[in-house]
Amino acid sequence: QLKEKAELLDEQVTEQNKIIEEYKKKNIEVLKEKELLEKELDSLRETQAEQDNEITHLKNRVKAHANQQTKIDEQNALIKSKVRENQSLTRKTESLQSENTGLRDLNDKSLGLLLEIASTNPELKEMIVNEMPELRGKFTKDDAGMEMG
Repeated sequence: QLKEKAELLDEQVTEQNKIIEEYKKKNIEVLKEKELLEKELDSLRETQAEQDNEITHLKNRVKAHANQQTKIDEQNALIKSKVRENQSLTRKTESLQSENTGLRDLNDKSLGLLLEIASTNPELKEMIVNEMPELRGKFTKDDAGMEMG
């Protein structure tokens, strides 16, 4: 009876040893799987860090682009302002040129009348030449023209 109990216990021990071996094998497999998952997790964390860096880099580029665009917009506004200012100055220039042309025409007519009046009176001619020596040539040319004519 003891022998049977011993054999029975021996069988139970053998069976339990088999179970323990299976658990050990499963435990080793689980540990290997855990190791693989940890490596994969590390790899994913590394990838995440790289992506975070890339995102930061892209955000910085977007900020730089936005700043650059702001500067461009400011420059465009300044250019438009300068264009309007230039157009205004162009209109003023045209107006002044037109006024200048009118004044020259009036001056030429006045000078013509002055020469005509002076040609009739030598004293007046002398007085005008003394006041405005630059007209001496005009009288000389006109006198030469009159003498020839």
